[in-house]
Amino acid sequence: MGGKGGAGKSTIAGLLAACLQREHNVVGLLDGDLIGPALLHLFGLEKQLAFNEQDQVEPLLSRLGIKCMAFDIFQERESEPLVWRGPMVSSAFKQLYNDTSWGDLDYLIVDVPTGTSDVPITVLHSMASSLSHRHNNWYKQ
Repeated sequence: MGGKGGAGKSTIAGLLAACLQREHNVVGLLDGDLIGPALLHLFGLEKQLAFNEQDQVEPLLSRLGIKCMAFDIFQERESEPLVWRGPMVSSAFKQLYNDTSWGDLDYLIVDVPTGTSDVPITVLHSMASSLSHRHNNWYKQ
């Protein structure tokens, strides 16, 4: 997480995921920057929207086997800007996280949106709530 754009958050998230995967961990990588996602580009992944039997989105797999998900997988044209307020972003992030078929992961790396405003804070808070609910309260805030 960082307050400035272009500081290397996405690069660090991608490198961390790659290092963990090379150590034989099962790793997921979630691009939480819904307005300016970059992780699919970093890994050279082409958008392919696929759903499983439970209507969950299947994450894309990198060459290393990292499960990658980013909101831009749903955009038809990347050139169309998204202009969303904080509550819309946090709601979309929560749905993206919850509706992705992650399977059993050892690590989930999240590239949080730029800034120190309510958007990144709300994204992290909503993820903590989802983790707590999803994993029988093993995660405590």
